[in-house]
Amino acid sequence: MSDFFDSFVSTGTSIVNGVIDNINIVREPAFQNYNAAQRVFGTAGEMGFSFYNLPKFKNSFIIEFVLTPFAKNFIKTQLPDTHTDFDVNNVSCFVKDVTLPSFSFNIETVNQYNKKRLVTGDIVYKPSNVVFYDTVDGAGYLLMDAYRKFYYGDFFDKNPQSYRNDVLSTPENFNGLGGNWGRSVMNNGNYDNQYFFKSINIYEIDNETYTVHNMINVFIEDVQLETKSMESEADPSLISLTMRYEACNNFGPEGYLSIGVPTMEIAQLITDTEGLGVSGFFKYFGELDDKTKGILTIGKIIRAGTSVSDIISSAGDILRGDITPDTIRNIGSAVTRGANAIGFGSLVSEASSKFGLGNILGDF
Repeated sequence: MSDFFDSFVSTGTSIVNGVIDNINIVREPAFQNYNAAQRVFGTAGEMGFSFYNLPKFKNSFIIEFVLTPFAKNFIKTQLPDTHTDFDVNNVSCFVKDVTLPSFSFNIETVNQYNKKRLVTGDIVYKPSNVVFYDTVDGAGYLLMDAYRKFYYGDFFDKNPQSYRNDVLSTPENFNGLGGNWGRSVMNNGNYDNQYFFKSINIYEIDNETYTVHNMINVFIEDVQLETKSMESEADPSLISLTMRYEACNNFGPEGYLSIGVPTMEIAQLITDTEGLGVSGFFKYFGELDDKTKGILTIGKIIRAGTSVSDIISSAGDILRGDITPDTIRNIGSAVTRGANAIGFGSLVSEASSKFGLGNILGDF
């Protein structure tokens, strides 16, 4: 076993030395260099082989709908017939598209002794569009239905007889909770209770970093249901909601600004099936679990693209015997993929044959 690890670490060190000899990373290159931008903002970047300079993936996100306590109580006490099994967390699993909260700054032009001056004006928060898959269990539709019943009497406690042409309702019906029309009386009282959505949080997750975008005090401005067609080629049905909000920011679960911060901060939110729905987010759960168990292995560090010094220092951890069979396979997978990514795949293949590592560095 000792010979194996000596050989393995020797091979890994050779890879690292080869990387060092063949890569020239220039920190703060002179602006006159034609490739200055490529050196700084390319896939290598200033820190060597680091994914931090890579663009985010559009499909790596989750969305969290946070209801106010008053809205939760309304659903529980006033909508038992239609929303008995409804859980707002489950809706997170069915979001197809979401427009991140965007805004513009109004700039005013004024004259100062015939000179043009620009003065900052107000902020305009742009609407956000959230598109749900219209699933068979009606998760997205039930969320919209709870919202409209919360705000508008037209949808709350109505039956076919409610629409008879009686010209004018009786005083009892006019003042009654279930008989009113238009904007509902459900939200009267404490001003905080007028909100159905406390916030909608969109988490962009990229390996071990995440950025969260908050829409605060959210209202639905437009509901667009699907157009059904007999000529459709089994396209999924969608529900599109246009959201307006009073403010936006980047507050994480603990209330701190969270822009490009460690993903482990939201591990409980992602991995707890009660946090974001019964379906869970097993894709992200797997990534976090793998990150927790394998962050200190040579292969994981090569694959993650961290600094060369970390790769060298991790060899000591392996030699001390702090490993498991799964760790070995993770190392093999990481070394293979990492070596291929940086152009040393043939070196690892030769080492695999020489040291008998076929079972470890095999089909990954």
